[in-house]
Amino acid sequence: SAIALIYGILLAGAAMLSRRRHPFMTGQEVAEAVDVLIASRDEGGHLINSVESLLGQSHGGVITVWMLLGDEQDSSWPLLQQRFSPKSEGEDLWTAAPAGNRQLRVLMCRTEGKPGKLNRALPLARAPWLAVLDADHLANPDWIRNSLSRLAQQDVVGVQSRRTPQALPGLVGTWDSWQTHVGNEVINAALESAHRGVLYTGSGGVFARRIFDTISFAD
Repeated sequence: SAIALIYGILLAGAAMLSRRRHPFMTGQEVAEAVDVLIASRDEGGHLINSVESLLGQSHGGVITVWMLLGDEQDSSWPLLQQRFSPKSEGEDLWTAAPAGNRQLRVLMCRTEGKPGKLNRALPLARAPWLAVLDADHLANPDWIRNSLSRLAQQDVVGVQSRRTPQALPGLVGTWDSWQTHVGNEVINAALESAHRGVLYTGSGGVFARRIFDTISFAD
């Protein structure tokens, strides 16, 4: 079937990548601050779960999680209020400090598009590193620490990561993960071999903040 053929191609790509990729070393610790942007639209409890996965990161530096909502009618807003009790700072901004060096920001962006929400937060998120995560995905506990380690070791300004979808069960969830991680990596391997740029897609990524001084998010 077509699905079996596609999976075969992806498995072949995975085998190719496992032979050609450099090993990932995690020995270099980077303890600088990170801003994490989560653009959300009526994700309800999924957003809470995503935030909790960020609060539990093994990264030793400050992590500020920015929850970017359209307005106070978003289905996640009452749940965020109940869970974290954010305080209004004016100008559509609420803040909370749940524990230690973890900080939360809720920004009412007055727009519904994902790029618009992310771009609305860029002038406010000024940590040296900027991460992006979808509201319906969970971050691996070592996501930030390992990504910063890779960025410190190589001359790159962005690292894409694996993701765990909350809302996609069974075969659908498996396909969502495989087509993103393996399919896009096959494309990136080809681009890298041709000495071209790489494709960033999906939800999990950590970037050097400085690159957004000259570019912004787009559809």
